[in-house]
Amino acid sequence: MAEVTTTNLELQIKNAAGKAKVVRVPEPSLGLDRVTTEKAAQDLIEANIFVDDSGDPYVTNVGARYVKRTVDEIYNVENEPAV
Repeated sequence: MAEVTTTNLELQIKNAAGKAKVVRVPEPSLGLDRVTTEKAAQDLIEANIFVDDSGDPYVTNVGARYVKRTVDEIYNVENEPAV
């Protein structure tokens, strides 16, 4: 079976109470630097589009990282031809 690898950019932010949130960007450009990812996270924070269950906004940029996931499927009956 085919091996499939996906990459996400994770921007990590927190609210004033320290509750963390991860914003995932699928298949980002590779080789992004700290300045670029910090600005992206800060722009998200300033847009006030992410709030916790209490309605409090996320206000602190914590970090950014690439996360790669590799799936090597052994079988999947839904992908097999009908008999």
